[in-house]
Amino acid sequence: MKKLLQNFNSIIISILLLASCTQASVKTPINSSPSNHESGITSPYTFTWSLSEHGSAPDAYEVQISTNQDFTNIVADIKDLVTTNINIDLTSLNGGTTYFWRVIATKKDKHPKTSDYTCFTTNLNLSLPVELISFSSSVSGNEAILKWTTATEVNNYGFEIERKSENSGWQKIGFVSGSGNSNSPHSYSFTDQPNSGTSFSYRIKQLDNNGQFEYYDAITISLASTNGTKLLQNSPNPFNPSTSIKFYVPQSVDVTIKIYNILGAEVTTLVNKAVSAGYHVAYWNGKDNYGNSVSSGVYLYRLTAGNFTETKKMNLLK
Repeated sequence: MKKLLQNFNSIIISILLLASCTQASVKTPINSSPSNHESGITSPYTFTWSLSEHGSAPDAYEVQISTNQDFTNIVADIKDLVTTNINIDLTSLNGGTTYFWRVIATKKDKHPKTSDYTCFTTNLNLSLPVELISFSSSVSGNEAILKWTTATEVNNYGFEIERKSENSGWQKIGFVSGSGNSNSPHSYSFTDQPNSGTSFSYRIKQLDNNGQFEYYDAITISLASTNGTKLLQNSPNPFNPSTSIKFYVPQSVDVTIKIYNILGAEVTTLVNKAVSAGYHVAYWNGKDNYGNSVSSGVYLYRLTAGNFTETKKMNLLK
């Protein structure tokens, strides 16, 4: 009887230890989508994962994308996620390339658990066909003059110009042919003469030769006079990998826009030239003066236009 009782106690202790160990560990994430060897991944793409049955629920997740299965060359690292999915902008990756991704589950005071890696291949046309450097508008009498510049173009068929007024939605008002394939900057312009109204928004719809398209940030103008230089909040914010910075100057003036890290060190110069009166957009692709992609964090952008200076914060989140 005594021996039977000892065996029973041993069984109970083993069960308690097993339960304790199960609760002590974090549930292991399991990659769902993209599935292993999935190809033709386009941007943006929603990465999803599930959790193993046993263990404690994680407090947060981290998604890593690497060029190799050892994850010694991580190209994207998204931390502090609280859901089992995330929509990721992949335009900074190379098209037609195989990448590896994994999920790390973390919980306070417990060892993290990492999923098995899963590989996927990006679509050949993953990157946006056109990289826009700037987009600006100015007013001459009752005309709105739009100007924009591209850094590079791939299969660029052209640009549709759309306008929205206070009383109407977006309408196509014109088309400007693109330069096809080019690694050098190209400048474009379009002049609009609205029949009525004083305030309008304009946007560009870029079309490639395959019929795919991409919209760029809208810009607003007023045919009535606007007083004072303005620096607007960047959009989107947080961003990855690029964002737009809008500003307005009431008259022609020398303008500089510089990006700084949170310590005040200069990262890059976006604008350094004389600009005409009107609304302007400058685009930052998250790279420094040497063409290197910068890390996640808070950055400052400073507009100097004549005697006017203003600085705002933005957040790069990879």
